Amino acid sequence: MEIVQGIKNIISWIPIIWKDRDWDQSFFYKILKFKLYKMKKYFETDSLAADSENIKNNIGKCIDILDRLIENDYASESYKKHDEKWGEIRLNLDDGNLEIDRKNVLTEKDREEERYEFFNILKEEHKLRNNDINNLFNLLKENIEEWWD
Repeated sequence: MEIVQGIKNIISWIPIIWKDRDWDQSFFYKILKFKLYKMKKYFETDSLAADSENIKNNIGKCIDILDRLIENDYASESYKKHDEKWGEIRLNLDDGNLEIDRKNVLTEKDREEERYEFFNILKEEHKLRNNDINNLFNLLKENIEEWWD
């Protein structure tokens, strides 16, 4: 039975490992998500644990957070609105100097306002991502020792 389970494990993990790379956190998140998905399936179908419903729900919360972290789309709507207001970003290379501008930035006051709004979007995006990271690892820290059968 152990050999059969080992072969099943190898087969199920091949697509995840095949696509794994070492340069980006999203690959780590995908591996963790796959492991949690397998655990959640186990608690849905084969578990004898008295609180398997609670375990399944907490694992599901972790998977939902991992989906957001993998997608990494915390501010696309805000960036889109920003571009609609100020125009899409344009990069100009003039005499070796890189200049960044937008067609609706006409004055120095516009430039200050646009940059202020842009950096606020960056800060909000960072805050949302960090909240998800903290929530994920807090859920794991608080529950992982209980996720067994």
